[in-house]
Amino acid sequence: MDQQAEAGILKKELYGQFKYLQRVRQEIAGQRITKVVKSVTYVEDRVNALINVWGKDEIDSIEVKAEKEKTEDEKLLAGPALEGEGISQDEIDKLFD
Repeated sequence: MDQQAEAGILKKELYGQFKYLQRVRQEIAGQRITKVVKSVTYVEDRVNALINVWGKDEIDSIEVKAEKEKTEDEKLLAGPALEGEGISQDEIDKLFD
């Protein structure tokens, strides 16, 4: 078999693997999106149940106080967690399982 034929076979194999990886990535993304949608739907159902229990008028009468404006330094306090601090990605992922 000559080099050109081998290159053609390799190209076909690589293309097939590439297409497979694209499908896997889309499937994983779809699973994540499905988990998020289920979580949001669950929260929405719970909120609607609370509204039904308390009544819409009672909910509308609740006064929500506005947050005071934060200084530039205070805005930085909620930045990314340092190494070894905060919540790990695994712990966040478990919330969606």
